[in-house]
Amino acid sequence: MNNSFKIEHIYSLGNYTINDYNLLIIKNSILIYPCQGYLILFNINNFKEILRKFICNSIIKVIKLYDSNSILIIDETSNIFLYNFEDDKIILHQKIYNIFNCYDAFIDKNYFVISHHSIILNKELDLDYSFDFFSLFNIQNNKINLIFTKDKKQNNSNIIYDDKIFSFYSDNKIIKCDVFNFENNLLSEINLKEIENSIKLIKIIKQDEILILTKKMKMFIFNLKLLTISKIFNFNENSEIHNFYYYNNEIYFINCLSNLVKFNPDKYINKENLIKDNEIVSDNENIELLNWNFIVNDKYFIVTYSKGIYFINLKTNKIEFILENYLKHSATQNNIIDNFIYAGDLKGNIIKLNIQNKISKLFDIKEGIRAINVNESKNTIYFATFKGNIFILDSSNDNIKKFDFSQEFLNNFYQKNTEYTITCIQIIYQKFLIFSNIYGYIFIFDISNDKFLYSFKAHYEQVENKDLNFGSLHLRSEIWTFKVYEKSILNNIKEDNGNFYIATGSEDQTIKIFDISYKNSKEFTNKLIKSIKNHKLAVTCIDIGKRLNTEILISCSDDKTINIYNILKDYELIYNYSFLNKIHGFFTLTYLSLDNYNENNNLLCIGCQNGFMIIFDILTKEIKFLEKTHYGGIEGLTFKNNIIITTGNDNMINAFKIF
Repeated sequence: MNNSFKIEHIYSLGNYTINDYNLLIIKNSILIYPCQGYLILFNINNFKEILRKFICNSIIKVIKLYDSNSILIIDETSNIFLYNFEDDKIILHQKIYNIFNCYDAFIDKNYFVISHHSIILNKELDLDYSFDFFSLFNIQNNKINLIFTKDKKQNNSNIIYDDKIFSFYSDNKIIKCDVFNFENNLLSEINLKEIENSIKLIKIIKQDEILILTKKMKMFIFNLKLLTISKIFNFNENSEIHNFYYYNNEIYFINCLSNLVKFNPDKYINKENLIKDNEIVSDNENIELLNWNFIVNDKYFIVTYSKGIYFINLKTNKIEFILENYLKHSATQNNIIDNFIYAGDLKGNIIKLNIQNKISKLFDIKEGIRAINVNESKNTIYFATFKGNIFILDSSNDNIKKFDFSQEFLNNFYQKNTEYTITCIQIIYQKFLIFSNIYGYIFIFDISNDKFLYSFKAHYEQVENKDLNFGSLHLRSEIWTFKVYEKSILNNIKEDNGNFYIATGSEDQTIKIFDISYKNSKEFTNKLIKSIKNHKLAVTCIDIGKRLNTEILISCSDDKTINIYNILKDYELIYNYSFLNKIHGFFTLTYLSLDNYNENNNLLCIGCQNGFMIIFDILTKEIKFLEKTHYGGIEGLTFKNNIIITTGNDNMINAFKIF
């Protein structure tokens, strides 16, 4: 393959991602916030999107520079950008160290403060150790000035006040340092004995005061000038306050019952069970997992939650608008047919997206989707669900029908178990529907009449194995992946010659190869011809293709490795490659795919549990691309004709093109 590798981000479908807690207000009625790698400008007056600007693959922080039209943007891979939203231009792009966080404050127009971390990996234990340090970034000359290294402690939050940085730690100590004397390491330590338990949250409320919330739901007002605690408030420990906002001398927050609550701190000093005594501003159901909230123009209280953004009208005390994604509860699998992307989520929503004109259509089958496969000659898409059903969508007319399992099949197989989840699905010869389930079974049906033909158990539970590394293996051995293929025609199964192979991968760490034979679409038999156990944890995905001058099977696993086998040499291991230490923090490999519509392409695309996407050259063993593209695990991956589609549990769909 040509070494001049290039990848281009084509499109992201979604309005909001769960980790985007950085909302900004510019020019009164304009909300600006990140959505994965995009900056979105949103008009609050009419709830319409004004602009969607792609910056990078994963934005982690946005900060508006004081008295300017520029926004500071930081991504997951230590890049910083300065974006002018008036001119719609990126005026600065520079890579700096490993960025851990960026403070929401600036020294003056020429400097801003950044916090970073460096990482030391313990290869034996696979653990990360962080050592934090600050730096001042000079906007005028694009250089980092004056670095100060901190102690290795659990740092919860940081505040900049009067040219001083206050770092709050989990042991309730505050480290104060002068930002203009970094090189001299001038600092002092303050011990907050009154707090007694770990700090959870810190917010600036006035010029020289901050609110400190502890994990036991006590709130303190700390004076940055006097370095003293002036007021203490006691909450019910079951309040579960995720965040709060200070506005017009009142504190607003969402309580554990999804109610919007406010109180005046001057009236409730040292009172117990504060929440019960205060006004419930808005009684709303299903506000979940709050990240950030604040008020806009005296009109709206904006709440970000796990699936979208609430706009609560403070006059009516009701939710006026919800900004959310088309896929609402963890996007799962996806596939491509013609120019259309199909993807589903755990609620049963199906999205049909035209790659060219970005027009989408939404369907609802009301059952969580686990697997998707296409029958390209018939222009049909098969959706397998967690409830054990299969739905068929005709792409020519958008009609959906349910696969008709016979009552005899349901009685024999489904009533024996309490869970029916279908894990994988594939269509072959335009004749057979093959799917697997969580109990290790393979099923074969005739798609022309929905008739059950054959089943066998490929993977067995291990009753004595209760190792936590293998989940429910003592109860069942779930098939997580399988591929159907012919011995010498791997790209597409075309001719029905009464024989094919199924390669399965399971939670039991094994790959098994079965020879399936039949006569006249009946009299099926299976023979286990190979069992491979080179992975140390569950086999999560496999693919098959013609590469490396032979026919190969590739597998990935929770053990962070891929294995490549030579099918023509009795599945001999060609090589193993580990991604341990290539990605920091905890991760597993969840999905992989070759581009089997382009046999000259030696690239392998891999999705990770922590949202990173890897492009790996299996010939040169080079990592061509490694970036975080989802806020959360990649739950579906398709690689066809140089187009990569990924879906994630951040409810986003991403499309990339390889050149």
